[in-house]
Amino acid sequence: MDTKNTNNTNGIETSELLTPQEVASLLAIPISTLARWRQEQREIAYIRFGKYVRYRREDVNSYITDHTVEPRE
Repeated sequence: MDTKNTNNTNGIETSELLTPQEVASLLAIPISTLARWRQEQREIAYIRFGKYVRYRREDVNSYITDHTVEPRE
């Protein structure tokens, strides 16, 4: 059974969009930090639909990958 969300815009599945609360939880940071980053236009790209803000899962995953520090051998 295919459970993929069929509502999309420009090929972006709505199930791939995360709320600020979800991103803050994933990154273990305060929501206020995400709000500050948006105000300063830095760190993670976001999408604004009127008063609503969403993050693409792939952008959040890229942010995590880009900030991963590998251990020394």
